[in-house]
This record gives sequence, structure tokens and C-alpha cells, in this order.
Amino acid sequence: MTRKIFVNIDQCTVNFPVYDKPFNTVVRVIEDLKFEKIFGNSENVKAMNHYDEAIGFYNGQIKIMWSTRKLTQGVMLYFTATGLRAWQDIGNLQNINIHWIKFINYLS
Repeated sequence: MTRKIFVNIDQCTVNFPVYDKPFNTVVRVIEDLKFEKIFGNSENVKAMNHYDEAIGFYNGQIKIMWSTRKLTQGVMLYFTATGLRAWQDIGNLQNINIHWIKFINYLS
């Protein structure tokens, strides 16, 4: 007998390595995850966790942060539970197929 377990992710933080300039990585993440298409333009938001620069979407519920002084920190993508759900739901309402399997494949 196979037992199915349904899982939901409440909050998510992902770090991306920086290979050249941090902002190039930021732009790529924004484009690949379709944040501007879903939410419109980004806004300057307060960085956290020792990052010194950040832009956000959906009233700062989604943040992309980087450090101009310490490139080894990489670029951090931070979703609050509200931001994560909004990305999925609003994206799907706009016929942009947002699914965790695709997101995990993107990360690997």
C-alpha cells in the first residue's frame, strides 16, 4: 500500500552563488522566476542577515538581497509565507505555471 503525504512549504530562503557581479545574478533570478511579469516593478526594501542591498516584490514579502562588500554571501532569495503563496497563486491566475517541482528543478 502506498501512502501519500501532502506537504506545503510555509517560508523559503535560497542562496545563489555569485560568479561575476551580484546584480547580474539578481536580474537572472527576477527574469527566471518571472517576478516582474507577476508583480510588476520591484521596489527598494530593507536588507537583512548582513546583506546591504535588497529589492523586493509584493510589499517586501519577497526579497532578493546581496552584499556589495562580501561576495561570498551570494544572493539570497527570501520568501515570507505570504510572498511565497502570492507568487504561486497570482502567477497561476496569470497562466504562469508556478509549481514546486519546476522551482526545485530550477535550483538544481
